[in-house]
Formats: sequence, structure tokens, C-alpha cells
Amino acid sequence: MPLVVGMANDVASTTAAWGHTYLALLYSALLIYILGSLGSENLKYLRNEKLQKLGRISYTLYLVHPLILSAIYIGVRQPEALHSFGAVPLSALRLCCR
Repeated sequence: MPLVVGMANDVASTTAAWGHTYLALLYSALLIYILGSLGSENLKYLRNEKLQKLGRISYTLYLVHPLILSAIYIGVRQPEALHSFGAVPLSALRLCCR
């Protein structure tokens, strides 16, 4: 709990100190659960074709999104810097509604 509370106050210093350890632990636990439950009825939704297609598309977007974002910032001649979470929607709005 202190990690989450600390993140609410200062995300940058918490990330610098802990990295993404909490995410690694979460995804490791999820992966261990899934691998231990292969063929189980609990995981039948993961075998859905539409969900698998969405997974392939989203993974591809994850791999190329830095290039897309860089191209957008180069195109609008703005520095690639967001100094707070509040700047994200404002930046997206500015890029969409020039």
C-alpha cells in the first residue's frame, strides 16, 4: 500500500526507486495462473477468435506507437514532453483540433 500512496504523490520518484516491479509481479502472477490453468473452463474466453485478433492488433500498436507519436510531434513541431497526466488529454485534443 505505501507504494501506491507514494505513486499518488510523486510518480517520477516512485518509478525511479521501484521501476515497474509491481507490474512485473502482477503480470508474473497472471501468467503463472494462466499457464497452470491451460485447458480450463475458466479461460475459455481467451480462446475467442475476436479477442485473439484484438490481441494481435493491440500488440502491433504497442510495438509501433513510439514511432507514430514521434511522427505526430515532429509533424506539429512540438517537443515530446508531457509534464503531468493532465497534459495527455490536452495534448491529444490539441493535436486533433488544430
